[in-house]
Amino acid sequence: MNIGDFSRRVGLSQHTIRYYEKEGLLNEPPRKNGWRDYSKQDVRMAKMVAAGRKLGFSISDMKRLKTVVSEGNFQQSCIQEDISDKIESVKVEIQALGRLLKNLEEMSSCACENLLVCKQV
Repeated sequence: MNIGDFSRRVGLSQHTIRYYEKEGLLNEPPRKNGWRDYSKQDVRMAKMVAAGRKLGFSISDMKRLKTVVSEGNFQQSCIQEDISDKIESVKVEIQALGRLLKNLEEMSSCACENLLVCKQV
């Protein structure tokens, strides 16, 4: 399958696919008549990478996961630490966003006419 079909099948742009290949997240497939020729295994790996990225995993996280999967280990226990770390990271981000929201709400209700004297700034 060519890159256009592959792109539609995995839900990634052709630009993103090429970028992931350059970064080592996806293997560059063999060429057939000068065109990339993607396999079903490539589709599975691309879908896994796309899902991981949507969950907020970094490119380096996904490279580690790709290595685990490429070694034939598909057990969730192999990535459990990464998942737990991501959960903690999301909790920290949620707390920071909560503080930001509170500050914005306080500022939106401020009646000061001059920001230089506002106690909320």
